[in-house]
Amino acid sequence: MKSFVGVAVLCLVSPVFAGVIDVPNYSFEQPGSGKIVGWDNAGADIPGWSSDRAASGSGVESDWPGSSNGVWAGFVMNGDPSIFNLTDHVISAGEQFTLLVDAQDNWSASPPGLLEIALYFDVDGARTVMESTTVQTWWGWPTYTVNHTVSLNGVGQKVGIQLTNVTAGSDSSWIGLDNVRLEVIPEPTTIALLSLGIMGIRRIRRA
Repeated sequence: MKSFVGVAVLCLVSPVFAGVIDVPNYSFEQPGSGKIVGWDNAGADIPGWSSDRAASGSGVESDWPGSSNGVWAGFVMNGDPSIFNLTDHVISAGEQFTLLVDAQDNWSASPPGLLEIALYFDVDGARTVMESTTVQTWWGWPTYTVNHTVSLNGVGQKVGIQLTNVTAGSDSSWIGLDNVRLEVIPEPTTIALLSLGIMGIRRIRRA
C-alpha cells in the first residue's frame, strides 16, 4: 500500500514540478517568412500573439537589430496596442510565477524606451493584470523580469503574458522583444507532497 501511494503522488505533481510553462512562439520564430510591420488583431499574422486592435508599426524581423534567441525577434512601437500571449497553464493558489523577457531599445527619439511587462489571467477573453512592472530598455538584449505569487485572484483561469511599449510623448520608439519565458514554482503543499512521493519511492528501492 505504501508503494502505491508513493508512486501516485509523484505522478500527480510531477508535471507542475517541471517549472516551465509553454509560451507559444516564445521567440517569434513563426511565421519566419519575412519582415512584418503591422499585424491584425486575431493572431493570424504572428502565431501565439494577439492584440486588441491592429498594429501599425509593430511586428517581427531578423538581421538588424539582431535577436537573443533564434533568428527572429518581435518589436513593438509606442502608440500601438499591447501584445499578449495566453498560455494553457491553469493557475493554482500559491503558485509563484517568474516572467522573463529579453528586450532592447531598438530606437527611440529620447532613449530609453519604456516597456511594461505583465502577467494576467483570462476570463472569457477579458484580461485582468495580476502583476506588472515598467522597465527602461537599453541596447544589448538584457533580460527583464516580473514575479508574482498567486493568492486568490485568477485561480482556475489561464495565465497570460502582456507586453506594451509605454514610452511617452509623440516621438516614435521601437522596443525589440525575444525569448519570452514563464516559470512556475508550485505552492508549498504541492512541493511537500512531491517530497513525500520521492521518499515513498526511495523506501520501495531500499526494500
